[in-house]
Amino acid sequence: GGDPESCIIMIYDTPSTSPTIPVPGYTDISFNSVMLSWNSSAEQCIDHYNITVTRNNMNLADMISDTTSYVYPIDRGVEYCFTVSVVDGANRRGPDSMSQCLTAEVPEVP
Repeated sequence: GGDPESCIIMIYDTPSTSPTIPVPGYTDISFNSVMLSWNSSAEQCIDHYNITVTRNNMNLADMISDTTSYVYPIDRGVEYCFTVSVVDGANRRGPDSMSQCLTAEVPEVP
């Protein structure tokens, strides 16, 4: 993006409509992974996105993505919650998105 010293991360009241606070969703759950995706930020200064994964209110992982999607490995029958935040060129982190939780279903045994 632009000059990190002149970048400002705007914070809006409604994360779901804000171009600066991405809201994660999932587009594909396979046998052992989920594809997370979110809307890109309209800010020129965004360097990357932080993705935080929690389970039972415990932090499992913090990842970095330069794109607006990320594939994360999951176990069936376990609930995972994801938040995304933007980071600008000066390494300033914006607020976390609302948490998006999912549980991959365990297939029924015939």
